Amino acid sequence: MKRIAGIGVLAAAALLTAGCAGGQPAPDASGGSTGGADKVTVAAVVTISTAPLWVAEAKGIWAKYGLDVTIQGTQNFAAAVPSLLNGQVQFATGAVPPFLTAVDQGLPIRAVGGSSAAAADPEDDGDSLVVPADSPFQDIRDLKGMTLATNAIGAITQAAIVADYVNAGGEADDLNWVVMDLSEMEAAMDRGDVDGAAMADPFTAQAKADGFRAWSALRQPDAPLVPANAATVVVVASQQYLAANADVAARFQQALIEANDAARADPDLVVQLLVEKGGMTQAAAEGTMQPAFNGKVSADDMQAWADAMYTAGLLTKKLDGTDLAWTP
Repeated sequence: MKRIAGIGVLAAAALLTAGCAGGQPAPDASGGSTGGADKVTVAAVVTISTAPLWVAEAKGIWAKYGLDVTIQGTQNFAAAVPSLLNGQVQFATGAVPPFLTAVDQGLPIRAVGGSSAAAADPEDDGDSLVVPADSPFQDIRDLKGMTLATNAIGAITQAAIVADYVNAGGEADDLNWVVMDLSEMEAAMDRGDVDGAAMADPFTAQAKADGFRAWSALRQPDAPLVPANAATVVVVASQQYLAANADVAARFQQALIEANDAARADPDLVVQLLVEKGGMTQAAAEGTMQPAFNGKVSADDMQAWADAMYTAGLLTKKLDGTDLAWTP
């Protein structure tokens, strides 16, 4: 375990890494074409948050838009960024906080679409602060001085908790963070090693079933960090690729929107793909809370994220939402 006080720089946002498709040589930065279809590669972490990519594959949506898409496994967003910038892959998935941190650090990347979004109902939000049933925690301000677990500094739930705490008048350095695997967090709370944990489904759902309490980091009723249906995981491309391949990117964007609509309309297919692509058991897949699926990324939603992260001290400068969400 690694103990960290406050906030670090660009970090992984992987929620559940598992075996995944891919392994083929990636096309060059121009994308290439196969049988009349434009060939692109997407570096993705296999999670429920990226399920629309596999829904598009299963339902033939990529082909409908003239795309030959290879989904290539990656450990996390940070690991995918070098390949994105050198043209080995054309798109990569990442949670919004590490994406914005990368832009803040000067990386020339933009969000093309979304693959997961904030739930309207806090009870449906898997990105939650989880605490033991007997925890004194009742309000975000109660976290002062507590030690909390996260799977990565900069991961979506951890960033949201810090933003919420700072927005409530606290200081980021009031919180002590311990980095550990999501699978280890329940046991760490049971032992008293940590006072709470920044968790994501299916781990949040399992913790709730085991008697722990969960508090939405994104959608608390009195002060939601981001609007309902705002993107929480985005699909990103380099500005160089977007400038040279605007038509391909526009078709990819439209396909992604349709894939999210299809995922939202067919939760049973999402469960099936979690089993087939994510290596989850049927029971675990069925018990995983499905996020809101929204393929659109708006400048307003990105602005809400950027403002919250800047206020929390997670970004070094103010970002303009119109510079974050790519439009053809």
